[in-house]
Amino acid sequence: MAALLTADKLAGIVQLIPDSWLSNDPGFAGILAQREAYLSYFLLRLQASDVFVQEAIRARSSHL
Repeated sequence: MAALLTADKLAGIVQLIPDSWLSNDPGFAGILAQREAYLSYFLLRLQASDVFVQEAIRARSSHL
C-alpha cells in the first residue's frame, strides 16, 4: 500500500480537507500552514510505515 500512497496523492488528499474542518489555531499562520503540517506529518508516517508493519506482524505473531 505504501507504494500507492505517493507524496502527490497525500498532498491531494490534504487539499480535500474542507476549510471549515481546519480551526483558526493560533499555533499556525493560517489554513495553508495547517495543511502543510498535516502533509508533513503524513509524509513522515509514510516514511516510517515499515516500522508500523513490522510491529503489527510481531504483535500478531505473539497472539497466535
